[in-house]
Amino acid sequence: MSLATSDLKESLIAAKDLELIRPTRNDNLAVKKSVNTANQVLSVIRGHDEVGIRDLMYYLDLCEHTSRKYLNVLFELGYLKRSRRGKEFYYSYSDDSVQE
Repeated sequence: MSLATSDLKESLIAAKDLELIRPTRNDNLAVKKSVNTANQVLSVIRGHDEVGIRDLMYYLDLCEHTSRKYLNVLFELGYLKRSRRGKEFYYSYSDDSVQE
């Protein structure tokens, strides 16, 4: 069962620890899988200067829709920054979102 974008946002809003977003014990399996995928996305982006949607599809074996969904949600929550070149968006790690 797929987790709606709004549910994904709610699951990640409280998790501002960029090293690892941690689900709580009470979260259901769909939330835990979504948090795991979000961590994988962040991990891939931390390992590269910039990542496009097609790159993420390749690295994590995700479909285009899923890649876009995670990148957009993580961007909206401040984990990522985005730049546009032509028709493509590229995402990079947002240093501004690190909490001290």
